Amino acid sequence: MGKENNNKNRNNNNYKKMSYKPKQGNNSGNQQAPWYSSPDKKQESKPLNYKKTSGNKVKPQGQKNNNNSVSGYDKQNNNRPVQNRRPQDNRTQNRPVDNNANRNNEELARKKAAEEKAKRAKAAEAAKAKQLEKEKAKMAKQAARAKRKSVAGKSAESRAVRNGFLAAIMVVLSVFVLVFIVHHLYNYIAEKPNFSFVMAGSVEHTIGAKALIVRDESVINASVSGDLVTQITEGSRIAKQQRLAMVVPSNLESVVSDLRNVQQQISDVQRELVQRGEVSEAESIYDSYDDKLVSVIDNIRSGAMNGNLSDLAAYYASLSVVLDEREDELAKINFDDERLNVLRREETIYENQLEREASKIIATKPGVVSFRLDGNEEILKYDTFLGMEMSEVKKMISSAQGPISSSLYVEADRPVARIAQNDEQYFAVYLDFESAAASDFAVGTKHDINIRSEGVALEDCEVVRAEEDKNGTLIVFKTTRYVEDLLDLRSCDIEIVITEYSGMRVSMTSLVDPYIIDSDKQIFSLYFDSKSGLNPDMFTEKNIFNLSALPLRNTDDDGKEVTPSSLSVSGCEIFKAETMPDGGTVVFFGTYDENLPEFLKINSKYTEGISGGYKLTLIDTTTGLGTDVSSVIPLKCNGIATLYYNNQGFVDELRVIVIDSDREFAIISTYGSQKKPDYNTVYVTNPDSCKPNDKVG
Repeated sequence: MGKENNNKNRNNNNYKKMSYKPKQGNNSGNQQAPWYSSPDKKQESKPLNYKKTSGNKVKPQGQKNNNNSVSGYDKQNNNRPVQNRRPQDNRTQNRPVDNNANRNNEELARKKAAEEKAKRAKAAEAAKAKQLEKEKAKMAKQAARAKRKSVAGKSAESRAVRNGFLAAIMVVLSVFVLVFIVHHLYNYIAEKPNFSFVMAGSVEHTIGAKALIVRDESVINASVSGDLVTQITEGSRIAKQQRLAMVVPSNLESVVSDLRNVQQQISDVQRELVQRGEVSEAESIYDSYDDKLVSVIDNIRSGAMNGNLSDLAAYYASLSVVLDEREDELAKINFDDERLNVLRREETIYENQLEREASKIIATKPGVVSFRLDGNEEILKYDTFLGMEMSEVKKMISSAQGPISSSLYVEADRPVARIAQNDEQYFAVYLDFESAAASDFAVGTKHDINIRSEGVALEDCEVVRAEEDKNGTLIVFKTTRYVEDLLDLRSCDIEIVITEYSGMRVSMTSLVDPYIIDSDKQIFSLYFDSKSGLNPDMFTEKNIFNLSALPLRNTDDDGKEVTPSSLSVSGCEIFKAETMPDGGTVVFFGTYDENLPEFLKINSKYTEGISGGYKLTLIDTTTGLGTDVSSVIPLKCNGIATLYYNNQGFVDELRVIVIDSDREFAIISTYGSQKKPDYNTVYVTNPDSCKPNDKVG
């Protein structure tokens, strides 16, 4: 049964495979299948390309039906031939079984299956090859991309390294340029060393005080009232019976005004001629008096800067005197100018008119004349002043005015001029004990006095009176200098020089790390050379030593040997000890012993030729031990410092002994056998701007 079904299915399959469309002729399309006949032999054949449809209409085969199929094919059955709807058994019953055809069909089917399998295998291989190619292409693309990335990465890395290297170079160059610019900018902006030669000079220590000026003076009274017209310069030396001035009555005031106007015009014309350079003599006169004017003007400027205007009246008086003197000198010159000749004639006319009608002032005695009066001329005479009570003198010192004023109007029977009859003037000052001791100003001693407001320095003023009370000392100095210059002053501020040292002077600002001893003791130093054998450690600060110098031999005036006498100084406190660059030692001592000035002369007093040298014994009062040395260099001083100087284009340094100093300057000295500094040394005035071994110049 199963075999029959298989054969049946195989035949059905063969039928399907063997079905074909009959060929259609050109003339007719109604050919019939040769093998087909109706079972009852009554059914007629129909054309193959027509079929009956509803409505008795026929459609050509190949047109679309409403069921979306093509006649003879069925899309729903995978385009297989549409089986005839007639019963299959009618067709199979009349067809004989053909085994060869079946085998051929099977062979064809197998061959076709093999071919399709081969095609599918080939297609699979092709697809596989194509897929492989795609994979290879993809891998190649990935490799190329990776390579590009690798190359790009390497290139980026190379660029990064190169850029980093270039950036580092640029940073280094920028830093170098910045350092270069900053260095040169600093050198441009930074303070440069300033240099100066070591100069000869002095340093003074002074005491300031107010001084009363006393002169031996007499006065001249006016006989009438009126305006004063001077005919001689203030402070001039006069002779007896010399005409000094005129007192003009009120009815001649217009003449006086005209005279002063003419005199002003004369001065203007003279100044014009001098500015044009036509009178060389006048130029020299102006130049000589300019120095005096500049000195007074500088004092005015200094006082104004310090806020001190109390001396303006004194400065005005000084300027007036200088200008009057200059006009007198210019009047002696022949300017050879017609305008001046006319003005001189007018001046003479006015003066003659005044001389005929005005009262004349005539000198009664020789001396120095002044038209400035303060009413104390008759009181402050030298004879009465020396015997005046100390309390009265102190009152007059405190109440005395500075510059003495003058007036152009005088009254009858009142003093109009004063005459200092001698070349002496006196300065009375009162100093408290804190400023100075009376022993410093013993009668007969001489001191220098400076009057800075007048630009005057009075040397060797002799003490003629010194009197003490419970608070201080009254001191009177006498001098014969600058009587004319100070005639218009009754009092002034003076500076009394207490000590003065001269030598190599440098500015205080040039000293580096100065060690200045500030003590009321007398300060001095002793220099011991490196061969002395002294141990610097023995000189401990604040230790007290007694010093004694004994000559090895002493002789009298006849050359006979006598018992040696020693020079000693006691109570010498050590302030500082320092080993110097040459190996020697400098020790600074301070003492109250009054024998110090003589002790400092041991090298000149105990010479090798006279006394055979000396032996100096230093006794330490703490231990009682003494040390002997054969030579020493003593020096009065008050400190030590370093000085920068120009040594062949480089900054070098020197240790120097400071002899004395004030706020501005210092007197320095060498030590031992040191040769520098000297007056050819160029030192640095602003040492903060450099350091040793710096190149300068």
